[in-house]
Amino acid sequence: FSDDDECDMGTDNCDRDTQDCINLPGHFNCTCKAGFEHGSDGKCKDIDECALAIDNCHALAICKNEQPLFSCHCKEPYIGDDWVTIIIVDVDECKLSPPPCNPNANCKNTEGSFECACKDGYKG
Repeated sequence: FSDDDECDMGTDNCDRDTQDCINLPGHFNCTCKAGFEHGSDGKCKDIDECALAIDNCHALAICKNEQPLFSCHCKEPYIGDDWVTIIIVDVDECKLSPPPCNPNANCKNTEGSFECACKDGYKG
């Protein structure tokens, strides 16, 4: 008995965008690809990892659902690699040109922001 590989022959009815075809003796199965799940209509639908809070974005990043998975984007003013293993780096606003503080004030970088404090002899 020879088994036809419906997957290789293209005679299966799997949706190539959302399903993988698995050849079995005498038949085939369509399984949902990563990032998809079986819907009530039997078709594979996108899993919204962001809405389900199953993403692994950093706390200082925003999750964006995409098909089939998701991406992470740093919240302002942070920078990072914009992906799942996001690295959050604080932007040192004090090193910007021009500096954010008055020339008669000292700039102190803080997490996600900065503070200006008057130099001796000045009030503000």
